[in-house]
Amino acid sequence: MAGQFRRAVVTGGTGFLGWRLCGHLLAQGTDVVVCDVAEPFEVAGDVDLVMHLATQNSGSLGTRNALELAARKDARFVLASTSEATRYAEAKRYAEALTGAYQRGGYANTAIARIFNSYGPGMRPDDGRMVPAFACQALRGEPLTIHSDGTQTRSLCHADDTVRGLLLLAASDLTGPINIGNPDEASVGEIAARIISLAESSSPVRYVSGPADDAMPRTPDITLARSLLGFEPRIGWRDGLTETVAWFRQALAGPVAPVPYLDGRSAARIAPAAARLG
Repeated sequence: MAGQFRRAVVTGGTGFLGWRLCGHLLAQGTDVVVCDVAEPFEVAGDVDLVMHLATQNSGSLGTRNALELAARKDARFVLASTSEATRYAEAKRYAEALTGAYQRGGYANTAIARIFNSYGPGMRPDDGRMVPAFACQALRGEPLTIHSDGTQTRSLCHADDTVRGLLLLAASDLTGPINIGNPDEASVGEIAARIISLAESSSPVRYVSGPADDAMPRTPDITLARSLLGFEPRIGWRDGLTETVAWFRQALAGPVAPVPYLDGRSAARIAPAAARLG
């Protein structure tokens, strides 16, 4: 994949996955532009890759603005969707439908990735997802809050594996949707126990009522990614949590630790997009 793309635009490039993706692209020699997609925008010069990682909070227009840029630049477009796009993430369902329409209409060369439970160093302590919540609770000696009885399963995919899968998809001619995740399944109770152990914590576990639509198993079928992209997760959840809890220990001690794989020198190579279309 090295040198596959000359210049990439990354929406959501200041987020957890986006920041890490920028680091991997820079390491491959790709120039990176980070965009705010809330308004129509233009990027001067050539662009051969648009990676759309902005959250649903950017609104439906964000996806259209990113797709329009890809169409104008004749660039490969990759939508980072979610494993829950078919359940309740309305903005992600719309984004997938619009991306597919641009592909079928011949307006842009697009692909859709469905991401499953990414985690790793660099997540915000107040992210709201399971891993940062458990890690911060354990490190503070607070009870770990588990919805339902903890037997529901999750399949954690380290952010480095997620980014590698996204870049493999970008470099392919597949349209997707393609699941990017780690099928190594573990119960929420197992994950909580592992985090408590790594934090050297005496935190108890507190069980509370779960949402009615909470999925019991949540495991990706990555058959297509394996067979068509050669994608295979490399970082098991136990090893990945070791690194992640260590990062949160440092982050909670303050000042916040730097996001891995993107030091100040690399960050200085990321250009923001300034030009807006009226």
